[in-house]
Formats: sequence, structure tokens, C-alpha cells
Amino acid sequence: MLETGNNPRLFPGAPEQYTESICLGTDGFCFTLPDGSRRIILHSCSVSPIPLDFFTDNDAGMLHHTVFPDSDGQEVLTDTVTGLRTAITFSVPSELMERIRAEYNGIPVFSSWHTILEEMAAQPYGVIHVSFSGSGFGIACTKDRKLLALKQLTSPDSYRLLYTVLKIWNDASFTSAADKVVLSGIGQVSDGNFLRNLKSMLGEETVCV
Repeated sequence: MLETGNNPRLFPGAPEQYTESICLGTDGFCFTLPDGSRRIILHSCSVSPIPLDFFTDNDAGMLHHTVFPDSDGQEVLTDTVTGLRTAITFSVPSELMERIRAEYNGIPVFSSWHTILEEMAAQPYGVIHVSFSGSGFGIACTKDRKLLALKQLTSPDSYRLLYTVLKIWNDASFTSAADKVVLSGIGQVSDGNFLRNLKSMLGEETVCV
């Protein structure tokens, strides 16, 4: 496991406010821990939303594996996005969770989508958020404090990505006059045609980078 950051445990004399990052090999699993907020953020390529009305912690693993196959060495976690009345199940390496429990026991663990979705829920307009990473991209769509879509896809080409965003936009009946597309981590996309085509179809003011 690789560990970086100005963690005082690793770098004596570092400031009390620090950010620590941990990566498990090259598979894209990582977390950042801002010391002040004391929360752990985990990225997962296997994310599934479940309405709170139909969710209990005891069913988390079973519900998650109806979408994603069960695999050895993975642990299913849950996260609640209260602004959308939605639970999120996501899987991460068991080895990583063992490390977290040993070194950061008691600190709450959240999906990397948690803060994004809470911010989206607070908006008075519809939002599609596209988050890019080295392992692919994730797309979430909200409107009127409802989660309309949440999916994680790997290694897309720019045309598949453009089609996916536009399909979600049309299915949600969004309009360029009222709603937004937000892109984060766009630097991960080497093909500039995606951003250019998206702005051409939805309008410069609609797409926020």
C-alpha cells in the first residue's frame, strides 16, 4: 500500500491541519482525510443507490450484489445522503478497510459521491455531475431533491460518454435555460471533442467545468 501526504506520523513537524492520501496499488482506490472534519472518503467503481424507504443495513450486501457480482476481497459499505433520502452501497478492498479500522477506528467512512450528491440536492435546478478519474467516470443526476441516476462506468470513449450524458439529460427533461451539467476531473479526458461537442449541443452557459 502506498501512502503519501503531509501526515505528521510520516512527516514529523508537519502542520496540525493536513491531508493524507492512501492508494491501494494502482486500482484507483484512495481516500483523503482532512484532519479537521475527521471523515474518510473512499472511491469505488461499484456504487449503487437505494431509496431509504426500502433500505436497511442488514440488506446492504444482498442489495448491492443484485447489481454487482460478489467477489472475494471486497467489503460492501453504506452511506446515507439525507438530502436525497437515498442510501448508497459501495464496495472497497477488504485489505483497505482493515488498514482504516486499525489506524483510524471510529472515523466515519463516506463514498466519494457523498459531498457531491448533498451539494446537488441543495440546488434549485437540475444537475448532471460527471466525475472523471483514471479508472473511468461516474455520472449522477438530481432534480427537486430526487436522485434520478447514479452510475459508474470504466474506460469510456468520448462518444459513449457524450451519448450517456445526453440520454440522461433527455430522460430527465432538462432544459438549457434552467439546468446544468457539471464536470470535475475533465483533465483526465484526453479527447477534447467531448467537451467541445457537449457545449455545442447544450450551450456554453449550461456546461460548468
